[in-house]
Amino acid sequence: MHAHGAVELVLLFVGIGCRLFVSGKPLEFYCVTGEHSTISRWNIVSRYDRIAIRCTSTDKTSKQKSHAKSGQVCRALIRRQTAGENGIFLPAEERGNLSGPEYNGGMESIMKKIFLVSQAHLDPVWQWQWQEGAAAALSTFRTAAQLCEEYDGYIFCHNEALLYKWIKEYDSDLYGRIKTLVRQGKWHIMGGWYLQPDCNLISGESFVRQIEQGRRFFDGEFGARPTVAVNFDPFGHSRGLVQILKQAGYDGYIICRPTAGEMDLGGKEDFVWNGFDGNSVHVHRADGFYASSMGKAAEKIKCYIPGTPDGRQNRLVLWGVGNHGGGPSRKDIEDIAALKQETADAQIIHSTPEEYFAQASEQFMTEVNTTLGRCLMGCYSSQARIKKAHRALENKLYSTERICSHAAFEGRMEYPEKEMQGALEDLLLAQFHDILPGSSVQSAVERALGIMEHARYELDKLHARAYFALTAGEKKAAPGEYPIAVYNPHPFPVDTVITAEFMLAYQNDGKGWQLPKLMLEGKPVPVQLEKEESNIPLDWRKRISFRAQLPPMSVTRYSCFTEGGEKPKIPDMPADRRFDNGCVSIAFDRNGRLCSIVKGGKEYLKEGVRICAYKDCEDSWGFFNNKMTAKQGEFTLVSEEKAAHIAHVKSKTLPPLRIIQSGEVRTVIEGIYAFEDSWACIRYSLPAFGDEIGIDIRLFNASGDTLFKLEVPTVLEDTRFEGRIAFGVDDLISDGREAVAQQWIRVRDDQSSVLLANDSSYSCSCEGGVLAQTLLRSCAYCAHPWANENILPQDRFSARADIGEHCFGFALVAGDNEDIEERSDRIAAVLNDKPYALNIFPDGRGEKSREFVRIEGNVTVEAVKPARDGGYIIRLFNPMKTEQKAVLHLPDCTKEVTLRTMQLVSLLYRDGLVSRTELIDG
Repeated sequence: MHAHGAVELVLLFVGIGCRLFVSGKPLEFYCVTGEHSTISRWNIVSRYDRIAIRCTSTDKTSKQKSHAKSGQVCRALIRRQTAGENGIFLPAEERGNLSGPEYNGGMESIMKKIFLVSQAHLDPVWQWQWQEGAAAALSTFRTAAQLCEEYDGYIFCHNEALLYKWIKEYDSDLYGRIKTLVRQGKWHIMGGWYLQPDCNLISGESFVRQIEQGRRFFDGEFGARPTVAVNFDPFGHSRGLVQILKQAGYDGYIICRPTAGEMDLGGKEDFVWNGFDGNSVHVHRADGFYASSMGKAAEKIKCYIPGTPDGRQNRLVLWGVGNHGGGPSRKDIEDIAALKQETADAQIIHSTPEEYFAQASEQFMTEVNTTLGRCLMGCYSSQARIKKAHRALENKLYSTERICSHAAFEGRMEYPEKEMQGALEDLLLAQFHDILPGSSVQSAVERALGIMEHARYELDKLHARAYFALTAGEKKAAPGEYPIAVYNPHPFPVDTVITAEFMLAYQNDGKGWQLPKLMLEGKPVPVQLEKEESNIPLDWRKRISFRAQLPPMSVTRYSCFTEGGEKPKIPDMPADRRFDNGCVSIAFDRNGRLCSIVKGGKEYLKEGVRICAYKDCEDSWGFFNNKMTAKQGEFTLVSEEKAAHIAHVKSKTLPPLRIIQSGEVRTVIEGIYAFEDSWACIRYSLPAFGDEIGIDIRLFNASGDTLFKLEVPTVLEDTRFEGRIAFGVDDLISDGREAVAQQWIRVRDDQSSVLLANDSSYSCSCEGGVLAQTLLRSCAYCAHPWANENILPQDRFSARADIGEHCFGFALVAGDNEDIEERSDRIAAVLNDKPYALNIFPDGRGEKSREFVRIEGNVTVEAVKPARDGGYIIRLFNPMKTEQKAVLHLPDCTKEVTLRTMQLVSLLYRDGLVSRTELIDG
């Protein structure tokens, strides 16, 4: 390549004459073999100085025949004077003199190629805060730009829109230089995502937004759309990513983890990764990882020159100083140039991921049909505060999108695009692979929590704006009425317990007690009075719980009145500690553990539900602790004296297991338990209807280097362990090792299932029918084992993560397989995004809002949001293992959609019509 002159383009293609258009002008190619193939579709993979043409036919027979014809690979040189000018094909008189390192004199003999991808793995946050990450990006990009300008043939590759946005804001001159280098093909936009997120913990919709936000930025700023995604450093990769990548237009994916030692893939660097829905994508696992030491890139590259056992001709080498930026050095580039000159049996090329995948496509033979996630499992249970804040923000963002879309569709407000964008960017940053998994220093953790809390506050304001707009058309309150308007954010009917609080119009002076009476369209609704959140001992603020049967994505107006009466009394615990609502029966043993769930005459528990403590270590990543075996004990019911001490009541004793709420809506049982210096308050909720058992845990952790698990011992045998992941339901390992799932896990045999849905937990395990959710790991912050060194200094105090108070919410449900499978996602959806209830006094102006989106069938609606060019994106997912038909109801149309197993479908709703659309609204 010449910096100011012609650019030579190497094209490799399989035996057929074809035409390439450069700047709109056709460019013809000559086929050496003269053989004509039946393959009809060709794909230009690289945009810059090298172009590879690859067959994209799905006809495997034709492709195999074509590749079998005496090594039908030819070489042609094209000369392009400047960008935008027509290429000039190699003259006919030169066609017989094809020579060069990649053409070795015989059609069957092709020299090995080593594709160098120079980059700089740069964590925006890790052992530092984001400001230092921005400083490292500026320094790294300045060095890379200078080297790109100085050295012909060198290409720097980098991803992550966030870093480029920092460069644009903090050094506009450098940003302009990078734009020029991109146009010249010397700087390659790689990957194309917003950043490298954790690839197991975030939802499928969040993956879409990571890609969508990155694409909008890179396409708009650089005209670049990478076709190979990269996530070098995340600690595993959800199988649901396959169809996301495919639908987003990616042909390839580069990863580094899990390593060969953590997950055997048949000794292959290149493989075909098959998704749940039948899609597949080519994946390269960089066995030499993403970085090279300063000045030692050539040494790393030398390791790739010897042949491989399976005879691969193409190798990919990632190089450049990483883990705090740095990237290429002048010495590295010059050493590589010298290595190229002295290497006779391999061609070493400064390249891009796209070029490697184009030229190595035939190497992708091994097929992998699982999630790539068996490594560093400690990350998925440490720093519970980060994970809880992330789940809350993720739920709030997508819920706020839905309600704001609803209000905007009805013309009640402008959709708050700018504010929503800010909250989305905060969420995407929080999903970074050293923030969300829990591997950052404490100061970075605290800053990330602040960012997420700020985003939630901004979303609260937007949610309130839409809620008040949608409820404005409700009728005025009658005399003595306290209106309660409930918005169901889900596109399916919800039957659940709703709690709401309101202030009495006057302060009760203690001469009586006001009791609630609830009405819906003139008909009474079961309601009970419960302890309000406030602790002012005055009958002034009321908290009610009631059974709400809510239509999809709409407002339901309840009318609450009060009347004088006696303050409700809490009943004593039954002697047998058993409770029955007619649908399900539960009981507690003498140790205060939930020990029985009987439904339809079948018992589902073998022993009591418990929180167990396991010996752990200070290592944040959990390099060597993939299975918890060193059990230290479990939380046990405390004495009456200790219960009084933990509860800080004035009496010297308090029954450690007792009823705290009771009425015609639900019964709530509270137990207080302890392990060493740690304690837990667990509230079990049994509604007067249905079979969902609520479990709310407040755990105060005072134990360092300890892991806590909520364990549910079931009677099920020969079980299968499953969990919800990003756009998929995964078969998880069931040998006691830690696994990762998102909103729910379940264990099943050939007839029955037990489901445990959660509001903020991810790490889990199962063995011998015991379903377990990992709650906390009180490891150190950013503590990494290294050789034989002590992980932590031994002469001072080192803070532990997850010390202190934590809250967790669960729903436990048992039943037959078909019933539980159909309900799992909806149970978890309501637990994570509860219908919103508020006491309001509307002015009665305008019309009552209408139902917005309703879905019939066993599919989920993952997103409802405005489309970039008008209308609304509605994303559907089939979580079932069989094909499903769904009917989508919208205000002015109905659409029937068929989804194959675990398929993701994006729809565009505009002008009363619904049509299929691209996954990425770019």
